[in-house]
Order: sequence, then C-alpha cells, then structure tokens
Amino acid sequence: MNALGERVRVLRHARGLTQGELARSAGVSNGYISKVERGTITPPDATLSRLVASLAASPEAFWGEPARPVLKGRDEILAAGVALFADKGYSRVSIRELAQRAGCSTANLYHHFASKYDIFVSLIEGAMERHNAGLEEALERHHDADGQLRHVLRAHLVVHMTQPEVRLLREDFHPIAGAELQRFIRGRDRYERGVRRIVERGNREGVLSVADPAVAVRAAMAACTAVDRWFTPDGPLSVDEVADRTADFLLAGFGATPSAPAATGAARRGTGAGPRRG
Repeated sequence: MNALGERVRVLRHARGLTQGELARSAGVSNGYISKVERGTITPPDATLSRLVASLAASPEAFWGEPARPVLKGRDEILAAGVALFADKGYSRVSIRELAQRAGCSTANLYHHFASKYDIFVSLIEGAMERHNAGLEEALERHHDADGQLRHVLRAHLVVHMTQPEVRLLREDFHPIAGAELQRFIRGRDRYERGVRRIVERGNREGVLSVADPAVAVRAAMAACTAVDRWFTPDGPLSVDEVADRTADFLLAGFGATPSAPAATGAARRGTGAGPRRG
C-alpha cells in the first residue's frame, strides 16, 4: 500500500464508508477503489478530485499536508499551467507537477483551483476576456467604424503576441467540454458578430468597402490569431510596430485608407525589415 492508498483507506474508514459506497459516490467501480487503496493504480487528477469530494476531506487532510497560509496566488499557478501545458500537452501534466512548478503545495493549489481542468479553463477565459475587452474599448473610444475596426484588429494582434496562453487554444477548444465548451463557443461567436457589425456599419457609411463582411472578418481574425506563430520579441520590430503594420495591411483589405505609420524603430532606421524569428 502506498501513501495515497493509505490516505484513501483511512479517510474512508473515518467517514464510515464501505468501498462500494465510496465507489458509487466517486463514479468508479468497487475494484477500482480496492486497487487505489492497495497502491496498484494511481488515479488521474479528475478521479482524485472526485475522491476528495466523496470523502468530504480538505485538501490538507487528503494530501497529508498541514494547513498553512497560502504561499502562492492564482497568477503563479496559472503561469505554471501555461508553461507545462505548452511543453508537455494538457493530458501529460499532473496536479503535482503544476504545484511543483508554481512552487507551492498541492493543498495551496487546491485552495485556488478545483482541478487541472479548472486551471486550463481559467487560462482560456483570461484570453477570451482580453479579446472582448479590445472590442469594448474600440466601441467606447472611437465613433468611426474604421477607427473601431483598427482598434479591434490591433488589440487582437497584441494579445496573440504578448499572452502565451493563447497558444494553448485549439480550434475545437480541446480539452474543454460540456457547459464550458458551449459557453466559450457562444463567447467566440458573440465577439465575431461584434466585429462584423462594425464592418457592416462601415460599409453603410462608406468608410469601408467589403463585399462579404462575414468572410472578411473571419479571414482577418485568422490572420491576427496566427501572428503568434511567427512573431518573436527579439526580431527587428516591436509588438506595437507589428500590430500597427499588420492592422494597416488588413484595413486596406477592408477598403479603408491606412493611417501613416509612426516613424519609430525600424521605420526610422529605414531598414524595411519585416518581423522574423530570432
């Protein structure tokens, strides 16, 4: 019997539960609980979370760690998630690795997040909130449709050049599922509709000229999202320069007149060099 199996057995007896009762509550078989307690299998994080809940145990009691002040906050744990998920892939990262990378105990981690899945969802929520903030700022700060569109495009580009968590997001939102998946899909579609409404208004007012706003917006969003695949901070252009030049290029495709680029950085030096990898 290993330490984890012993903790499950001790807590089960303390709650007066049989293996069958614990198995039903955690959604596993009697044999599975028996194997956990004998130490022949180690449950994945999602099953461990259900066991903790079924045993009505605090993370400190379950992991055998004394209660202590929270040493690390959400930001450190989220940063650990970005690094590990990007390096190993979501399915190969464990709660223990996340806690170790964040420099905290598993109990500390569970103080902020219910599971590894919860950490991943929080990362994607943060990225989507930044996109929505860009759209809201565009509508608040600009009255003209072309100014609003420039702001949205530029904000989208900056997010994908400065926020590494966006690189975890696949087109199908994997591993997000269920209610969270539907919520993210609705949020993505709402954001896209908001940008499309800007383009449609620009068409009506004559400051933009697009035959198919839906196709144009999707193509522009795809180009903005792909910037993190080729931009590198140590290239010849800064984040702001890449955002300005790319927004100009995309706005021209929407039939708008691009603004004059600021004479900074590489433009002042007259190199004409585009962004490239280190």
